[in-house]
Amino acid sequence: MISIATNLLNLKIQQCITSADNRAATTLQRLSTGYRINSAKDNAAGLYIGTQFSCQESGTQQAYDNVQNGINIMRTADDALGNMGDLMSKVRELSLKSANGVYSDADRASMQQEADSLIKEMRNIETSTSYSGRSIFAQTGGISGGDNPNHKNLQKIEAEYAAEKAAGNLVIIENRAQLEAITETEGDEDKVYVLMNDIDLAGKLWTPLGHTYSTPFSGTIDGNGYTIDNLTMVNKGSGYTGFIGYSLGTVKNLAMTNVNIDARGTVGAIAGRSDQGATFTNCYVTGKVVGSENEVGGIVGNALNNFTMTNCYSTADVKGRNNVGGLIGNASRPIMESCYSTGSVTGASNVGGLIGQVSNPGSSIKNSYANGFVKGTGTSIGGFIGSMPASFQMSGNHWSSESSGQSKAFGTNNVVNDAQLKNETSSFFTKSSNLKFLGDGYDYDYNPPQLNLFVPPPPRGMRLQVGADAGNDNALYIDCAFTLGNFSVDFSSSKSASDSINKIDGMAKKINDKRSFFGSYENRLSLAGDLLLTRKQNYSSSESTIMDTDIASASSELTKEQILRDVSASLITQTMQIQKNLVLSLI
Repeated sequence: MISIATNLLNLKIQQCITSADNRAATTLQRLSTGYRINSAKDNAAGLYIGTQFSCQESGTQQAYDNVQNGINIMRTADDALGNMGDLMSKVRELSLKSANGVYSDADRASMQQEADSLIKEMRNIETSTSYSGRSIFAQTGGISGGDNPNHKNLQKIEAEYAAEKAAGNLVIIENRAQLEAITETEGDEDKVYVLMNDIDLAGKLWTPLGHTYSTPFSGTIDGNGYTIDNLTMVNKGSGYTGFIGYSLGTVKNLAMTNVNIDARGTVGAIAGRSDQGATFTNCYVTGKVVGSENEVGGIVGNALNNFTMTNCYSTADVKGRNNVGGLIGNASRPIMESCYSTGSVTGASNVGGLIGQVSNPGSSIKNSYANGFVKGTGTSIGGFIGSMPASFQMSGNHWSSESSGQSKAFGTNNVVNDAQLKNETSSFFTKSSNLKFLGDGYDYDYNPPQLNLFVPPPPRGMRLQVGADAGNDNALYIDCAFTLGNFSVDFSSSKSASDSINKIDGMAKKINDKRSFFGSYENRLSLAGDLLLTRKQNYSSSESTIMDTDIASASSELTKEQILRDVSASLITQTMQIQKNLVLSLI
């Protein structure tokens, strides 16, 4: 239709001009900013991805800067230790000089004064060496990853056992010698013993604390979350065998690893025998417990008269004759909750994955499981308990006929339902979705517990953020702690000066070892820095591919749009003239 009021052809050309103008404006913006994506409308998905790359790039750059700070700290520490080493060499020269018998006491006193002055300067270096205002060598109050939540400090221990401290019955154990000493004094079996360090008993044949019926242990062993490692016992004679021989007291918060016990009867890693309401809480055992006779258990050999065990487990392999169990060999009336055993259990009769024999009614076993191999050559062999009385309380327990190799949970003919004791496949116990942490709403009917006895401690030392993301995987912890301790030398005689040489050499070795430590971390940080630069380049390249303007392509695009706009403007004039001529010719 020919119309005077509306020129459709002209309108279409105007639309083309507007589109060309818009595209030209976008291209001009890209050329002026250097970015292909300037707002979400340009490319929403590309903007999201490119922004992520940009964040990673800037984060990686900051991580690289952090690494360089770390390298500077390592060099600062190394230089400080180098100065201390030089001073230590001078002290050694003085020691060798003083050890020479030709000098008088006055001469050695002068040498002593000079050595003390050099040691004082070393202590000054130790305390004053810092970076960004924070001490590098400080063991406490410096740059740290935090305290171990499993371990109470001395102040908290003394507050918890204030009455025992006031009565002189609180014994703090910080080293192996102090631990060994607790078995040497008769009459101390009622004290409270608290560990303040991990202790290795390698090479020591342990003598039980409270090792006879007439001298039972009635006090408290508080492991304070620490570990006793390599407990070794060989006892082919009579008596109770374990860390504690005969216990009437309390054991808690104790880990015993790499236990190796070879004895006769009434044998357990923590206690050979327990009685009269003894209590074990929050303890575990690994290693091997062997008895040639009866009542052998991973934790306790013979538990009598309402013995209570809570939050305890054993992975130790246990072997004995009769009444052999993963946790307890023989139990009178055990009260057990949230405990488990996964080690193999081998014996003749009354052999069970958790307990060998429960001899009296009135026992209570809840929220516990056994998942180890069980083998017996006699009677009453069970994957869970070997021999069990007819009357008992039981709920929320689990065992596995597949893992234990036993067709029955009990060696006796006890009948239970799934709510009391449920048979699971071995794979069930390996799934984290099935193994609930205690206190997290454990479902007694379906899920066995996984004991979270000792929370992993936070990493110790200076924390360097060496990655662009959160979490310890992107951090490096460096234990910078170093101290001279109570180091000193004695030049009062030529012999004491000679004896000091060994002390000096020992401290010099400590200094050199720490220097090697810092040097290794400096190398590690250098490699980490190189990796971060490579990552930054990759992130930058990826971001550029998505976000940056291709100048050649954009320039060509701009030229094309300008030509289209000019052509369209020319056509508008022509269409208006054509429309006018056509209308006039028809009038």
